[in-house]
Amino acid sequence: MTIKTLQKELDNERAARTAAEERILKLNEELDALKHATGHESNAGQAIAKVNNRLNQLIANLQNGIFAVDENRKVEVINDTFCKQFGLTVPAADLIGLNGSQISDEIKHLFKKPNQFIERTNEIVRNRKTVVNDELELVTGQIFSRDFIPLFSSGKFSGHLWKFTDITRNKTIEATFEAQRKFYEQILNNTPADILVCTPDYQYLYLNPTAVPDPELRKWMIGKNVEEYCLHTNKSARFAESRRAFFNLVKDSRIQQEKEEKTFNSVGDVVYHLRKMYPVLDSNGEVEMVIGYGIDITERKKIEEHIQLSEKRYREIFSFSQAWIGTHDM
Repeated sequence: MTIKTLQKELDNERAARTAAEERILKLNEELDALKHATGHESNAGQAIAKVNNRLNQLIANLQNGIFAVDENRKVEVINDTFCKQFGLTVPAADLIGLNGSQISDEIKHLFKKPNQFIERTNEIVRNRKTVVNDELELVTGQIFSRDFIPLFSSGKFSGHLWKFTDITRNKTIEATFEAQRKFYEQILNNTPADILVCTPDYQYLYLNPTAVPDPELRKWMIGKNVEEYCLHTNKSARFAESRRAFFNLVKDSRIQQEKEEKTFNSVGDVVYHLRKMYPVLDSNGEVEMVIGYGIDITERKKIEEHIQLSEKRYREIFSFSQAWIGTHDM
């Protein structure tokens, strides 16, 4: 399974979970509005019962564990998913009316750090502020993310809701993605050639240490374009124009291009690089990113220049010598 596939599955799961949460919030708003609505009492009661039923069905079928208590921490809502997540063998309906602390004590041994779990839970409840993505690790190695949502009715605190999500698979996918990212980045970081990756607008996404040895400058360059880089490093506008023109040629042609580039290093010596750039196209044939590759060919150029100079000298000797000079085969 590729990284793109794993990432797509992860995004789909998050989107489905978010959609379900939004439906719950909407139903809660409808229910709160109905409770404060005026009108015929029997009609209002029927409407409230209808919304309550929809809300309970949605909570019951969620893949998240839901656990809500009133202002006195008495359990008002709890679903079967929560019970399954934490190995509670009694039906969810039998837990209604219990004190929330009892349930926390019942499941605390499942967590890798049980005392910390209780302390953190009590701290969150005391603060009465929304908390999201609070990660908890179980002794089994499972990882849960919990959200805390304080509930208010007409501005008055009326309890709180916990939502538990098993994110073990997601964390595994993320760990796989991160491990592969580090693997490829390590290869690129240790490649003895300039490597850079840019957006279709020529903003730097990645540069390896060979391309930019200064780590602070390399970090600064991410998200910047070639003109900003040249301005920041006092390089000439002509240099930026040359780089931009080469980039545009690659982008417009959608094929690899190469050129030799003559520059000067920090001490003023001439340096030559062979620059190659090639576009990465998406499924629609559009440029998704551009990858640049450069190698130092200064020594090669010096050898070529030395050979050319030697050839020129010998040609001059042959051309201007007063002696008869010739060559012949065997």
